[in-house]
Amino acid sequence: MNQFDALMAKIPKIYLALCVLAFEFVLFFLDNHVGPDLPLSLLYALTTLFALRYVDRSFAYLMAVFAALGRTYAFWLFNIDHQVKPSAEIFFSNVTVNLLICYLMDGQLSARARAEAALDDLSKMYQAIIRKADSGIEVFDDRGQCVLANDAAAKILGTTLSHLLQEDLRRFSSWRGTGLVPMADEVLRTGVPRQFEEQIHTKFGKDIWCIATLGQIELKQGNYLLLVFNDISKFKKAVSEMGAARQSAQMALERAGMAERRIISISEETQQRIGQELHDDLGQQLTGIAFMTQVLSQKLMALQLPDEELAAAKITDLVNDAVAKTRRLAHSLYPVELMGYGLREMLGQLSREVSVIFQLECELVFDETCEVDDSNQVIHLYRICQEAISNAVKHGRATKIKLTVAKTSAGIAIMICDNGSGVDLSSLETNSGLGMHTMRYRADMIGASLAMDAVVNGGLCVKIELLQTGRK
Repeated sequence: MNQFDALMAKIPKIYLALCVLAFEFVLFFLDNHVGPDLPLSLLYALTTLFALRYVDRSFAYLMAVFAALGRTYAFWLFNIDHQVKPSAEIFFSNVTVNLLICYLMDGQLSARARAEAALDDLSKMYQAIIRKADSGIEVFDDRGQCVLANDAAAKILGTTLSHLLQEDLRRFSSWRGTGLVPMADEVLRTGVPRQFEEQIHTKFGKDIWCIATLGQIELKQGNYLLLVFNDISKFKKAVSEMGAARQSAQMALERAGMAERRIISISEETQQRIGQELHDDLGQQLTGIAFMTQVLSQKLMALQLPDEELAAAKITDLVNDAVAKTRRLAHSLYPVELMGYGLREMLGQLSREVSVIFQLECELVFDETCEVDDSNQVIHLYRICQEAISNAVKHGRATKIKLTVAKTSAGIAIMICDNGSGVDLSSLETNSGLGMHTMRYRADMIGASLAMDAVVNGGLCVKIELLQTGRK
């Protein structure tokens, strides 16, 4: 609304209506003395427009009819010497023209009023969005003077809204000395939006991290710079703390990995030492005892002491059996004789020892095309199979175990399946013991996957898949 509209809005409509009526009488007077012509018709139209815009629609239509009546009377007075009488045709012609003009003007004014109302609503909506936005918003003209800002911008920068509207972009302390000013000049020059992220100093006297987006607004009166920014100090702090926590967690994982590798190494060394001591020390002593009891049995036979000789022979058999068990136990702890023979020989020996020691059926099915060249992988696969069989016997009470080694498209797969009582797989994931944890860790060390699944008729199947790259 311009200044004239504002002035008319202050005057009571009754006064405006009286002014319109008085002006109509002036036009009647001119019409009577000058005669109908184009300028007077335009003045009648302007009077109708004024009444429509500032008084009332009904009053405007009434004035249109009144003007038609006045013009008809003025036409008769002006042509009285020619003995021309007023007629209904002339009156209705004037009424029709005036009402048509009034209707057209009314339509134009209504459309304009609706457009102005919509524009006013849109402007209010934009102002509400800017005012209530959490992001700081500032608009600068091409000279850098702030022409629009919201409360969030003042809060972030630590100042008041009135003070912010008086600031210049290039002289404002928070933006001065940062990369924002040259970036703003570039955006105004090229029209290409840019993003800005830097630490700034606020009026509060503290430094904050700020992220901003700069864009150009093109209007008829010139180009403006739109600046939308946010305080991301808390986000930066959270990212920093998260990075420190991630680094700490990574270090903890590395330490845990080192500890697990050390535990595996110590376990392997301990098993080797116990196996060697059983084989070299206890095994040799038991062998010596067996030889001595055999000599004793022969002497008792020579002395013709059959009962004593029979007892000595039984002792010899028991000691020989103990020697065999000691050697099997030593081989399971440290299969030194099989180290150079490969996975097939080691698993074959394991299968035979399990059958003898636990008195159950342990079958090995080995695909001859399966090869594992890395001795470290062979040892870990052997230990995983050994632990899986031990669990099947101790916890599953299995009486039959099948050990299968097969070729896959990506490498080899080893399956240890039993007919035992099985296990709760859900609890196994959360409450697994040291043996199960060691099996998983050994698999990870050689790049293999370890999975467990229940067997249909009862029991458990442990599956190890070893990826072998470069093999066909």
